Order: sequence, then structure tokens, then C-alpha cells
Amino acid sequence: MNLLQQTPLFEELTRDIVQQAEQHGEQRGRIQTLLLQLQYKFGPLPAEVITALQGISDPETLNRLGLAVLEAPDLNTFRRQIPSL
Repeated sequence: MNLLQQTPLFEELTRDIVQQAEQHGEQRGRIQTLLLQLQYKFGPLPAEVITALQGISDPETLNRLGLAVLEAPDLNTFRRQIPSL
């Protein structure tokens, strides 16, 4: 192990990078689950819906949309819940 790896700054940066990677993975998982739920309920999705959902990074928005898919009677109703559409 070299001296750089033994410094508090290196350890802090490493922790931050790992945390960001974990958060990104969780976000991708939420989006993937949401897309699967939508496809199961409504069939094939328009590209703009997929793109809009993939662009969402706020966990609370993704949680809200996860509940909205359960209540939406059709895709157009759900689409109105997506902030960027």
C-alpha cells in the first residue's frame, strides 16, 4: 500500500466515490423497476417516456412515480406525473 492510500483525504475521497456509485446504482435500479412495471401494465412505452424517466435523478420523484404507476388507469395519466414531459 502506498503512502497516498494511507492518507485521510484519500480515504474520504474513496468513500465518497463508493457512495456516489451506490446511489447511482440504486437510481438505475429504481428506474429499471419503474420501466418494467409500466411495460407490464401499459405495453410498449414511447421513447420519450423512457428517456424522461432515465433522466430523473431525484429519489423522491422516482418513489412518487413508483406509486403513480399503481394508480394510473392509462399511460397518458401516468405521463402527466413525469416532471420533464
